[in-house]
Amino acid sequence: MIAFFIRRSRGRSRHASTPERNHLAMSGTFGLFIYSMLAGSVAGGSSTEIRYCGQLYSSGIASYVETTLQFDMLGRITGHYTFYEKNAEVAGSLTEQGKPNGTRRSLLWSDRYGQGKLVINLSKNNTVFQGKWGGLKGDVILPWTGMSCDIPSADISTKGLKKTLS
Repeated sequence: MIAFFIRRSRGRSRHASTPERNHLAMSGTFGLFIYSMLAGSVAGGSSTEIRYCGQLYSSGIASYVETTLQFDMLGRITGHYTFYEKNAEVAGSLTEQGKPNGTRRSLLWSDRYGQGKLVINLSKNNTVFQGKWGGLKGDVILPWTGMSCDIPSADISTKGLKKTLS
């Protein structure tokens, strides 16, 4: 469409088309193609999402948690989680704080109880994480773990906790 516009606006005359004008039209088409490929990647085509089955400790009780982490093309993490407590589902969001730093990542959690810190150590292939969480002030000391739900042993390791309402 842009190439057509360039060609019509530049080449619409009584003169025959010239190699320079044809080159300009082709350059515009190629540039549009590259731009659309990059824009599509950034807009959401190149992120990886992994759903983890695991557990976290809240109020001194181990609770089943499903944590979903999305890794964008720059390696930054966003996500969400759901855990079960006192006959209710608690849903929240996760946002990475600072720049991605290898397998050790710092996230901000947010749910109906407020906000706090979650520090996780990911396996090299991102299929497992071990974490500690806490409030915004103070230490992150409570365990929060996850293993890709696509790994069969994830169901076995959390079977006793799976959606158990405490």
